[in-house]
Amino acid sequence: MRSAVFPGQGNQFVGMGKDLHERFSFAKERYEIASEITGVDIANISHTGPSEKQKETRNTQSITYVLSTTLFDLLGAAFDTLAGHSIGEYAALYAAKVFSFEDGMKIVKKRGELMTQFNFDEPSLVAVIGVDKNEIRAFCKSIDNRIEMALLNAPGNYVVGGHPEMIKRYWDSIPGKKTKLSVSGPFHTSLYGGIAEEFRAYLKQFDFGNPEVDVFSNYRARPHNRETLIDNLVHQLWNPVQWELTIERMPSDIFFEIGPGQSLNKMIKRIKPDAETFTVSDVESLAKAKTLLNKV
Repeated sequence: MRSAVFPGQGNQFVGMGKDLHERFSFAKERYEIASEITGVDIANISHTGPSEKQKETRNTQSITYVLSTTLFDLLGAAFDTLAGHSIGEYAALYAAKVFSFEDGMKIVKKRGELMTQFNFDEPSLVAVIGVDKNEIRAFCKSIDNRIEMALLNAPGNYVVGGHPEMIKRYWDSIPGKKTKLSVSGPFHTSLYGGIAEEFRAYLKQFDFGNPEVDVFSNYRARPHNRETLIDNLVHQLWNPVQWELTIERMPSDIFFEIGPGQSLNKMIKRIKPDAETFTVSDVESLAKAKTLLNKV
């Protein structure tokens, strides 16, 4: 079985989508629609940056969603299952025809705006490498969860988060090899619980369809359905991304990462070493993926 997976924040780069925009009129039109909805020049931010502008939460989420969904449509392939990492979950839901590109763009815009309420100038997410997740959980519990598990990416690859003051206070006690991440907030921690109900109220105005293909939820690591969709997306804001468990449960051995970067493929290889992984991020890799998909 083959799956498509869609990356989240932190994979953006200056120039992303530029070759698609120049090659395909569909891509150009897609970027224009996104700019109309968001009120910002999505193509310009994607193609020329600067990187500081791309790192702003509301921009990062939008440019990632647009590139991933555009690549998916240009690929024109069917997959057995889908999943997305953090903001990538919205590209996966679009791919499963849960909502239109336009509605997805509106939701991503609102999500980014709400999340900017908890932006910090100092690091609030920390990658922890080479340590078992149970050891990290025990550490978080020992400090009353002032620092929390945020992303369970793959064996030995986890992320914790909290207020920058807590990161400073407990830095020396965090187990494993530590790296401060260059993002604007402690995503997927309880600090975002305060915006959950506003986001829920916003989501309720949309008429969502039932996924045509199984889309695995970040929150529960189980396939979405129409009845639980809103609840899962609201909880995703302030609960850990269960990526390791998601990939374990997906009945696939072939994965196509669709969007900027190759971070998910690296995680998948740690979770399922025998899996085949492919990247779809630009015109060249798009053409290669089309050829491969005709063979698998």
